[in-house]
Amino acid sequence: MKNGPRSEAERNLAIQREARDRARAGFSTRVELLRGQLAPEKLATRVIDDLTYKSRGIVGQAIEIASDNRGIAVGALAALAVWVGRRPVGRGIAALAHRITSRKPKGPAT
Repeated sequence: MKNGPRSEAERNLAIQREARDRARAGFSTRVELLRGQLAPEKLATRVIDDLTYKSRGIVGQAIEIASDNRGIAVGALAALAVWVGRRPVGRGIAALAHRITSRKPKGPAT
């Protein structure tokens, strides 16, 4: 390389190298930011925050719909309660039917 004044090509090369180095530094910074955001603990926090936010919206919407349609909401809850308790209720009915059918008839009163 010459010690004297640079040629036009050398100046252009130096400018392009500086631009490349700045672009590489910016890219590296962005990559590191993304790596930090994709760390498992960060992802878990973001997922929990997102689910919390969305569930609040869903609960609010459900409350609004239930208050507008109380009869439907009560009927749905009653149907859910019957469905959840269907086995115990069925056993109770079967036991009652068995008790009724296994009673000994009473004789005539004297």
